[in-house]
Amino acid sequence: MVYASNDGNERQALRNSLISLKNSVDKWLCLGDFNVVRDLTEKVGSVVSNLADINSFNDCLFLLWVSVHLVQ
Repeated sequence: MVYASNDGNERQALRNSLISLKNSVDKWLCLGDFNVVRDLTEKVGSVVSNLADINSFNDCLFLLWVSVHLVQ
């Protein structure tokens, strides 16, 4: 279960850790709150999301070959 930090540097460290685990785990499931949106259209509220953080998160998902299933 993931509950990512509100700090962008800590979120990046988490993504780097997940990427480093990629080759050591055959099948896995990762659930949680990554504290970043995948697209600006997912953002609700007045705080503008950091586009570099969004791109980094999407890059991480791509590198991990993640199938994303959103829960509403």
